[in-house]
Amino acid sequence: MNRSKRLSHSEIALALSSTKNPKTASSCPLTPIKQTRSIGLLLSHMQNSFTSLLVSSLTKELSALGYNLVVRDLKNDPQLLESRLTDLLQYPVEGLFLSEIELSKEQQQSLEALDLPIVSISTPISLAKADSILLNNRTTTEKVLARMIESGHRRIGVIASPQNTFITKEQLQGVTDAVYANQAFVEHIEFYYGDYSTASGYKGMQRLLDQEVTAVFSCNYKMAIGGLQALYQQELPIDRQLSFASFDYTGGLDSLYPNVTTIHQPIETIGKLAAHRISKKIQSQNQLTGATYIQYNTIHWQDKLIPTTKKVTLI
Repeated sequence: MNRSKRLSHSEIALALSSTKNPKTASSCPLTPIKQTRSIGLLLSHMQNSFTSLLVSSLTKELSALGYNLVVRDLKNDPQLLESRLTDLLQYPVEGLFLSEIELSKEQQQSLEALDLPIVSISTPISLAKADSILLNNRTTTEKVLARMIESGHRRIGVIASPQNTFITKEQLQGVTDAVYANQAFVEHIEFYYGDYSTASGYKGMQRLLDQEVTAVFSCNYKMAIGGLQALYQQELPIDRQLSFASFDYTGGLDSLYPNVTTIHQPIETIGKLAAHRISKKIQSQNQLTGATYIQYNTIHWQDKLIPTTKKVTLI
């Protein structure tokens, strides 16, 4: 196979559309140029702090290894996958990161035909040579919600992220797990679906307060800021009338709101691991077997989670 040939748009499009004809797919010159020292990053969106911090971490770690990062954004539109991938391969890139990209079975098979080193971040991928780097978002969310219930909160509100990525679905599943396991102690749970913005967090908190919740969990940092602004304007102190917890990618909530419980994701560790793995795959000419790596969040229990009723024992 000629690794020095530059791919045409039609050749890449053929690779992406030839899943049903493996013979045709394997006959195409699908491998990009060697030694370009460029790695592609295909993002679902750039709307949250996790994504921006991940780009920063990957850029730093790859630079130390002598690579540069080329970023393309799907803008939450799966229809852009083919054009964005074509753009990266034409760049060309030696390896590919996927972040919060959920691929169909056919799309995964098409990517496998490209024989490109791949590391998927935050979303599992079932390719023989691709790595998946995942977070324990479901279990940490469940743990925080269970603590709220254990502390006596009966009416709980959740400011949820759009349910279009594996991460956000896992977060909400953690909420469901905690409520289901302790349903005898939960009077009401209310969900408000935001759009990652502070404005949606602000509106969401107002809606949840209308439902007389006594504890709120935010699945996103920016929406948490909006929710806390709503509490401040209504002069509702955390720990006395309301408990609050959130994912916090930047550490900002810890310094500004010391009574808030926060979940911290190890983004720097993820960036370092992802850069190391993609480099190893490139050096081995993509001969390494794929693996799954679980990274663990840290919960900062700064919120006392003051009970609103008599403390209960979890079942």
